[in-house]
Amino acid sequence: MHNIPPELVVNSDQTAIYVRLAAKQTYETKGVKAVRSLGKGEKRQITRMVSLASSGSMLPLQFIFQGKTIAVVPKHVEAREAVRKGWDLTNSENHWSNQTTMKRFVEKVLDPWRVEKCKELGLDSSKQKMVWLIDCWKVHTSEEFRN
Repeated sequence: MHNIPPELVVNSDQTAIYVRLAAKQTYETKGVKAVRSLGKGEKRQITRMVSLASSGSMLPLQFIFQGKTIAVVPKHVEAREAVRKGWDLTNSENHWSNQTTMKRFVEKVLDPWRVEKCKELGLDSSKQKMVWLIDCWKVHTSEEFRN
C-alpha cells in the first residue's frame, strides 16, 4: 500500500544487561559503610534497545543507565566513539525504558537512521513511510507516545 522497502521495516526491543565490574570497583556512593561485593545478589543492570531492519541492517543501539541525572552515563573514549556512530547513551531512574527514553530513541536513533536510509535508497524522507515493530508494552501503546 505504501511501497515500503525491507530496509525500512524495523523491529526493536529492550533487554536488560547485567554489568559486573572488575575487582576494586563499585557503583556505590562514596563514603557508604556497606558495599555489596561482586558475585553476591543481583548485579547492576543497564537496558539496551536493539533494532534490526528486515534487510539485515542493525540500527545504532540505545543504552539506558540507572541514575537520576545524565552524570551516570559513561564518558570514556569508547562511549564518545559510540555516540559519534549514532548510539544513544542515556539514563532513567531505574534503568528501564520509559516515555522519555522512548521518545529520545525515536529522535536520536530511529528517525536519523530512517532519514539516512531513505537518502541511501534515493527516497524522499519527508514522504516515505516506514514500519516500526515494537511490543505492546504500556509505554508503547500509550496515547502520549503514539502522538
